[in-house]
Amino acid sequence: MFKKNKRITTTRFNEIMKTSRVVRSDVLYVRFSQAISNTSRFAIVIPKKIIKGSVRRHIVKRKISHILKKFEDKFPAHDYIFFLGKYDETFSKEKIEEDIFKMIPLIK
Repeated sequence: MFKKNKRITTTRFNEIMKTSRVVRSDVLYVRFSQAISNTSRFAIVIPKKIIKGSVRRHIVKRKISHILKKFEDKFPAHDYIFFLGKYDETFSKEKIEEDIFKMIPLIK
């Protein structure tokens, strides 16, 4: 989990959902909007339609969170909401990391 100053609030989440740009990859897609502050803030959404069990959803969310913490200094100062687009048990942490790394240059 991110520190409180790195997390998106509920009201900001709703604003981003209405007015944001989208970048897609094989596994993830991200909605992002210009940040109010000078730092990047993050949220991760994993729909129940994609992963049914809450334990498995939480495990995948922690994996994504861990990868984002590794790359957070490479992201421009925006607010980001990461969504899991599709998931298969064969997807590894490396596959998710590769997708996030491919997204970074596409975000402006």
